[in-house]
Amino acid sequence: MVDSVKHLDYIQAAIARMASNAFTIKGWSITITTAVIGVASKSGDEAFAMVGALPVMLFWGLDAYYLSLERRFRQLFSLVAERIANDERAVFNMSPGPVGPRELVSAVVRPTQLLVHGPLLLAVFGVALVGALRP
Repeated sequence: MVDSVKHLDYIQAAIARMASNAFTIKGWSITITTAVIGVASKSGDEAFAMVGALPVMLFWGLDAYYLSLERRFRQLFSLVAERIANDERAVFNMSPGPVGPRELVSAVVRPTQLLVHGPLLLAVFGVALVGALRP
């Protein structure tokens, strides 16, 4: 029983790492995109702002991947907790399984993703559009 509870602790630690990684990625996405937009605006080459779209999309995908992994670990946690509650033999598994394309797409459109990465992408396109319309 003690080993089973320790197993839940390990899974919870993995969940916490996934959440921490996602938070760090959001910070990097905001920082890099803001820097690219700032350089593009200051240099007068707003088309350079489009370079900022690449890190936004890459960080968005990576953030969605960590969210998907976190969800998979939560499912594993529930499975292990259910086994403990039913006094079943413990299976000490730390593999949450592969993240499929459907799970990844589902994570990309979550509000936590859209409300951070969406406005960044819109800002990049907005700055580039302003530069394109400028005479």
